[in-house]
Amino acid sequence: MSFESERSRGGSDTFIWYASYGTNLNRDRFMCYVQGGTPLGAVRRFPGCSDTRPPLGDIALELPQSLYFAGDATFWGGGGGAHITLDAAGEPTKARAYLISLPQFEEVVIQEDVRTGLEVAIDLKSVKAMGHIAVLPEGPYSELIYCGEQDGYPILSFTKLEPPDVFTLPSAAYLRMISGGLQESHGMVVDDVTAYLIDKPGIADNITLEDLRQTLI
Repeated sequence: MSFESERSRGGSDTFIWYASYGTNLNRDRFMCYVQGGTPLGAVRRFPGCSDTRPPLGDIALELPQSLYFAGDATFWGGGGGAHITLDAAGEPTKARAYLISLPQFEEVVIQEDVRTGLEVAIDLKSVKAMGHIAVLPEGPYSELIYCGEQDGYPILSFTKLEPPDVFTLPSAAYLRMISGGLQESHGMVVDDVTAYLIDKPGIADNITLEDLRQTLI
């Protein structure tokens, strides 16, 4: 797949693939980060990016890191938020990557945090060399991860620095947003999503298979 004609629209911008694995699997929800808006089921309006152009590409992929749920997703009325391990471990994580400009991605990172007044400047050379680097001072998504290349563009994501001791069940709205995104991007149905999520830390031992399935319907 070639994005040369699309890239020409961006002038001198640097483009990257943002690999999402949580609620941003849902394209409409992700576009609230780009163009502003309140996602269905969320309790906050997001300001959007300075550059509101839609992604130049949108692909399904898997990341070698493992998915877990932890912390307090305040945007969704509480409950655990989606995170991935820093290193490959266990079952791969289903993701959806959006080809966006580096400045757009930096603003997405900022919007993922509940704090205000944050600034982000990403050094692509450093994250490629190190594998992962701090992109924010602590916070729920403070660590930037380099996930390889696709069509000549780097794939980036972000997560916690370290998994917590306690994992947390996500809210129903959060889970439904993830389910919708998995169905859109990976062609899954509710039963597939249920089977994929049921053994993830934060969901395992906190909800039965049938209750999870009913939540996602």
